[in-house]
Formats: sequence, structure tokens, C-alpha cells
Amino acid sequence: MSDRPDPALAAAQPQLMDLLHDHRSNAQSRVHNAATFLLAKSRLDTMLPPNKSIGHFGIALYLHPHRLEEFIDFLEGCIFVFLHCGMCVEVFVRLFQHFVDRLRFCEDN
Repeated sequence: MSDRPDPALAAAQPQLMDLLHDHRSNAQSRVHNAATFLLAKSRLDTMLPPNKSIGHFGIALYLHPHRLEEFIDFLEGCIFVFLHCGMCVEVFVRLFQHFVDRLRFCEDN
């Protein structure tokens, strides 16, 4: 098995970065204080099953076979919360690189 990255996955990563940056800018304009942070965190918590974290299990749940829109909603929720903590998009991608490399979405109907 080759250690070389899949060219299709490598090509998709810049698009994911663009998507994250777009949503980061959008979310950043709405994170103002503790109240907006708690609202964002509550919304994100409702997306996760009981006893699952935002980490590996939470991210994995929003990979194949979910639709792109569902994953975008989840990313926006994550970024909304992470912005309050000062986590940048690049750190988010590095943190979840294992799953970013395996992104697969169903085609929208």
C-alpha cells in the first residue's frame, strides 16, 4: 500500500479550507459575548448524541453518508464555539486531519 496521498483527497483539502474560512468569517461576525457563545454551544450540543464529544466521534458522525449541508451546519457550530476559544481554522483541520482525509458526501437530490 502506497504512502502517497490520494490526489483527489489532496485536491479537495484546499476547497475544505476555503469552506471553513468562509464559515469562520460568517461565525466570527456573530460571536460577541458569553451569551452568544452559550447559545452557539447549546446549538452544537443538540447536534451531538449523548456522551459524544465534538472530537473524533462527533466529527465521524457527520461524515459519509450525511449530506454536505449537514456537515456544513456541524462545522459552523464547531467553528462558532472554537472562535470564542481562539481556535483558528488551520488548527481545526490539523486536529481532525484523520477525518478530513476521509471526507465523502452523498450527492444532493
